[in-house]
Amino acid sequence: MSEELKERLNELVAQCGTDRRAVKHIQRIKGYAPTHSAIFKARTSGTGTDYVIASYVADLQSSLDIPAPTSWQAPDWCEGLSERTAMCLSYFALYESKKEIKMDMARLGESHFLNIRNFGLRSLAELTEWLK
Repeated sequence: MSEELKERLNELVAQCGTDRRAVKHIQRIKGYAPTHSAIFKARTSGTGTDYVIASYVADLQSSLDIPAPTSWQAPDWCEGLSERTAMCLSYFALYESKKEIKMDMARLGESHFLNIRNFGLRSLAELTEWLK
Protein backbone atom coordinates (compact mmCIF):
# COMPACT_ATOMS: atom_id res chain seq x y z
CA MET A 1 0.00 0.00 0.00
CA SER A 2 1.20 3.48 -0.83
CA GLU A 3 2.42 5.41 2.22
CA GLU A 4 1.01 8.64 0.75
CA LEU A 5 -2.48 7.13 0.58
CA LYS A 6 -2.18 5.80 4.12
CA GLU A 7 -1.08 9.23 5.39
CA ARG A 8 -3.91 10.96 3.55
CA LEU A 9 -6.45 8.48 4.92
CA ASN A 10 -5.16 9.15 8.45
CA GLU A 11 -5.50 12.92 7.90
CA LEU A 12 -9.08 12.59 6.66
CA VAL A 13 -10.11 10.25 9.47
CA ALA A 14 -8.65 12.77 11.93
CA GLN A 15 -10.82 15.47 10.34
CA CYS A 16 -13.86 13.19 10.69
CA GLY A 17 -12.98 12.43 14.29
CA THR A 18 -13.04 8.64 14.45
CA ASP A 19 -13.22 5.63 12.16
CA ARG A 20 -16.93 5.25 12.98
CA ARG A 21 -17.57 8.87 12.04
CA ALA A 22 -15.60 8.34 8.81
CA VAL A 23 -18.08 5.56 8.00
CA LYS A 24 -20.93 8.07 8.48
CA HIS A 25 -19.23 10.47 6.09
CA ILE A 26 -18.89 7.81 3.39
CA GLN A 27 -22.52 6.77 3.92
CA ARG A 28 -23.56 10.40 3.44
CA ILE A 29 -21.89 10.39 0.00
CA LYS A 30 -22.51 6.85 -1.24
CA GLY A 31 -25.46 5.56 0.75
CA TYR A 32 -23.31 2.61 1.88
CA ALA A 33 -19.85 2.32 3.41
CA PRO A 34 -17.13 -0.03 4.59
CA THR A 35 -17.04 -1.06 8.23
CA HIS A 36 -15.15 1.09 10.70
CA SER A 37 -12.77 -1.80 11.29
CA ALA A 38 -11.92 -1.94 7.56
CA ILE A 39 -11.00 1.74 7.65
CA PHE A 40 -9.03 1.26 10.88
CA LYS A 41 -7.08 -1.69 9.45
CA ALA A 42 -6.36 0.18 6.23
CA ARG A 43 -4.90 3.17 8.01
CA THR A 44 -3.02 1.37 10.79
CA SER A 45 -1.79 -1.93 9.37
CA GLY A 46 -2.03 -1.10 5.70
CA THR A 47 -4.45 -3.84 4.71
CA GLY A 48 -6.30 -3.32 1.45
CA THR A 49 -5.25 -2.43 -2.05
CA ASP A 50 -4.31 1.05 -3.21
CA TYR A 51 -7.58 1.14 -5.16
CA VAL A 52 -9.67 0.49 -2.05
CA ILE A 53 -7.74 3.01 0.05
CA ALA A 54 -7.96 5.60 -2.76
CA SER A 55 -11.74 5.04 -2.79
CA TYR A 56 -11.93 5.67 0.96
CA VAL A 57 -9.86 8.84 0.53
CA ALA A 58 -11.96 10.13 -2.39
CA ASP A 59 -15.26 9.47 -0.59
CA LEU A 60 -14.12 11.08 2.66
CA GLN A 61 -12.76 14.10 0.80
CA SER A 62 -16.07 14.46 -1.08
CA SER A 63 -18.02 14.40 2.17
CA LEU A 64 -15.73 16.85 3.92
CA ASP A 65 -15.91 19.21 0.92
CA ILE A 66 -19.70 19.55 1.08
CA PRO A 67 -20.45 23.24 1.58
CA ALA A 68 -22.51 24.40 4.52
CA PRO A 69 -26.22 24.66 3.74
CA THR A 70 -27.61 28.16 3.39
CA SER A 71 -30.64 27.46 5.58
CA TRP A 72 -30.06 24.98 8.35
CA GLN A 73 -31.82 24.14 11.59
CA ALA A 74 -29.74 22.84 14.48
CA PRO A 75 -31.00 19.56 15.94
CA ASP A 76 -32.75 19.76 19.32
CA TRP A 77 -29.78 18.31 21.18
CA CYS A 78 -27.69 21.35 20.09
CA GLU A 79 -29.90 23.77 22.01
CA GLY A 80 -27.80 26.40 23.72
CA LEU A 81 -25.00 26.38 21.13
CA SER A 82 -24.38 29.03 18.51
CA GLU A 83 -25.42 28.13 14.97
CA ARG A 84 -21.78 27.96 13.85
CA THR A 85 -20.73 25.58 16.63
CA ALA A 86 -23.85 23.45 16.20
CA MET A 87 -23.21 23.21 12.46
CA CYS A 88 -19.58 22.20 13.01
CA LEU A 89 -20.61 19.44 15.40
CA SER A 90 -23.69 18.02 13.76
CA TYR A 91 -23.36 18.84 10.07
CA PHE A 92 -19.61 18.63 9.47
CA ALA A 93 -18.56 16.19 12.23
CA LEU A 94 -21.86 14.26 12.15
CA TYR A 95 -22.32 14.03 15.90
CA GLU A 96 -25.81 12.81 16.80
CA SER A 97 -26.03 13.56 20.52
CA LYS A 98 -24.55 15.50 23.40
CA LYS A 99 -23.63 12.15 24.98
CA GLU A 100 -21.50 11.24 21.94
CA ILE A 101 -19.63 14.55 22.23
CA LYS A 102 -19.03 14.04 25.96
CA MET A 103 -17.59 10.58 25.29
CA ASP A 104 -15.19 11.93 22.65
CA MET A 105 -14.20 14.85 24.88
CA ALA A 106 -13.32 12.43 27.70
CA ARG A 107 -11.61 9.90 25.45
CA LEU A 108 -9.84 12.13 22.91
CA GLY A 109 -9.50 15.47 24.68
CA GLU A 110 -10.26 19.04 23.66
CA SER A 111 -7.64 19.27 20.92
CA HIS A 112 -9.48 16.57 18.96
CA PHE A 113 -12.32 19.01 18.28
CA LEU A 114 -9.98 21.54 16.66
CA ASN A 115 -9.66 19.15 13.67
CA ILE A 116 -13.36 19.60 12.86
CA ARG A 117 -13.99 21.82 9.86
CA ASN A 118 -14.56 25.50 10.83
CA PHE A 119 -14.23 24.64 14.54
CA GLY A 120 -11.93 27.08 16.32
CA LEU A 121 -10.92 28.12 19.80
CA ARG A 122 -14.11 30.16 20.32
CA SER A 123 -16.24 27.13 19.45
CA LEU A 124 -14.09 24.98 21.74
CA ALA A 125 -14.58 27.40 24.63
CA GLU A 126 -18.32 27.48 23.95
CA LEU A 127 -18.48 23.67 23.79
CA THR A 128 -16.50 23.25 27.01
CA GLU A 129 -18.86 25.61 28.83
CA TRP A 130 -21.94 23.90 27.29
CA LEU A 131 -20.80 20.46 28.48
CA LYS A 132 -20.48 21.58 32.14
